[in-house]
Amino acid sequence: MPFFLSKPNKWLTINIAVILGLAILLPYTPLGQVFGFVPLPMTFLLVLVGFIVVYLILVEFMKIWFYQHNSEPPKFTAAPRSLKA
Repeated sequence: MPFFLSKPNKWLTINIAVILGLAILLPYTPLGQVFGFVPLPMTFLLVLVGFIVVYLILVEFMKIWFYQHNSEPPKFTAAPRSLKA
């Protein structure tokens, strides 16, 4: 199943979005300055998003290729016969 068809739990999605937002905004806050954080350039963030999108696409293609070349058809066995006398 492709990653975009499966739905994660809503709390997981919210949690990831909040943490990602805080990580991006932290360098712009006084707390970020205390730790010596500097904001990342927008070009870096765009390139990072591009890498992630390409990675997800390649993973989907590799999953399709793998299952086409390494899966066997299911083997069905006969159901056990009843032990009636």
